[in-house]
Amino acid sequence: MTPQQQLRSDIDSLEALLDDHEARFDPSTVGAVRETLLDARERIDRSNGRVVICLAGATGSGKSSTFNAITKLDFAAVDVRRPTTTQPSACVWGDQPANDLLDWLGVDPVRRARRESVLSEDQDDLLDNVILLDLPDHDSRVIEHARFADRLVGLVDLVVWVVDPQKYADDALHTRYLRTLGGRDAHMICVLNQIDRLTEENIERCKADIKNILADDGLPDVEVYGISALTGEGIPELREIFNEHAALAKGPNGRMRTEIRVAARRLLGDLAAVEPDVERAKEDPNLLNTVASIAGAERTSAAIEIEFVQRSIQATKWPLNRAPSKITRAQLKPTRVGTAEVTRIEAASRQVRDEINMGLPIKWQLPTQDRKVVQRAVESIPNVVKIDPKFTDPKDKWSSYRAQHFAMLGVAGVGVIFAIVFAAIQLVWGIPLGILLAAGGLVGGWMLGRKGAAEAEKEGARVRARAEEQWLPQLKDIASEALGDVDTLVDLHRRVREQLSRLA
Repeated sequence: MTPQQQLRSDIDSLEALLDDHEARFDPSTVGAVRETLLDARERIDRSNGRVVICLAGATGSGKSSTFNAITKLDFAAVDVRRPTTTQPSACVWGDQPANDLLDWLGVDPVRRARRESVLSEDQDDLLDNVILLDLPDHDSRVIEHARFADRLVGLVDLVVWVVDPQKYADDALHTRYLRTLGGRDAHMICVLNQIDRLTEENIERCKADIKNILADDGLPDVEVYGISALTGEGIPELREIFNEHAALAKGPNGRMRTEIRVAARRLLGDLAAVEPDVERAKEDPNLLNTVASIAGAERTSAAIEIEFVQRSIQATKWPLNRAPSKITRAQLKPTRVGTAEVTRIEAASRQVRDEINMGLPIKWQLPTQDRKVVQRAVESIPNVVKIDPKFTDPKDKWSSYRAQHFAMLGVAGVGVIFAIVFAAIQLVWGIPLGILLAAGGLVGGWMLGRKGAAEAEKEGARVRARAEEQWLPQLKDIASEALGDVDTLVDLHRRVREQLSRLA
């Protein structure tokens, strides 16, 4: 794809984006961007490979004198008493057609001159295919003149700001123009005219001062040159700069590419720098806890834990102390879902949507939640929480305790036999061995039961957590459904932002 084809493709992409999403951008921004796109198309269609350079500046800065010095023609009107430019003038180099472009730019046919007839004499064919314009004064009191200058500054390939030592810091130039042209450094230069009136030291001081002011205007890469339209000093160098720019510009592609980038950045200014984290918002603890509370997840998981612990303690008890105990069975209580529950979830989901909207521009924010969406989500709540027997019945989990309890009973039994049959012998520390074995078996079994109860409590907490984890995906789905479709709009914002970022 050629640079011009790529530029046309970018223009088409930006125009299609505006067609689809115009209502989500500021109207003034949309209007300015559409005007830029229209001008870019016209400029490309009419260019014929021409490079357009304009001289712009305030009344009395010496634009017309500079124009005449560069073209070596006394064509632009120079008025000593009232040095104003009210009509644009154009000088055309080369034999490529230019009238269509000049008509569109608004240059009157009588204000056009051609230089090809004297090219061989002056050897300035380096400016082949260049059009040089002398614009009306940007500070003209005639509104039409100022508007004309405003328009062309945004259309030409190189703007040459002509300033003089007295008014180079003029606020009108910097506030109205230069500070609004950020990002276009490559398409502007600044020339300090009338350097024949200054010492070398003052020339450098003025140039440095202008450079600093331009940096403050957001144009740090705009170069500053010194010329004298009266004596011709610096004019050959200026022509060489024009030649270099014409060689690099390759027609309007460079400038229009910059304008498309600026337009895309302007639209980006109406967007958020980054989208809210929707996935994190969907897992908002308050919303999820509200759904879980209405579903009865907490009370049901607590009942599961109680039954499991009671059954586990019964299974790990010392057999001599294993009297039947009452088991509190976990039971599902009817889940009531009515207006109050819908209102609770609606309030929680609204809070999440508000949080998402805080990260989005006003025109991209989520609309008010539809209560019917919440009602449909709430209808699924009664079917979520169920009691799975695997959570309440420990089954063979504590079989090792039963084996250990039987071992302890065996030790105690052996001890009793020893105590009866061999009562007078087998003393250990003065105590009959049978008594020690019997006591050890009984105490050991009781302690094993205590240990089992403690482990049952810990395992009960883990069982409760596993039960809640089993319900969690469905509870999250209900919370997400109650939240409504937040992904589509945020994803659309992301796609638009990424497309504009590529164009910028």
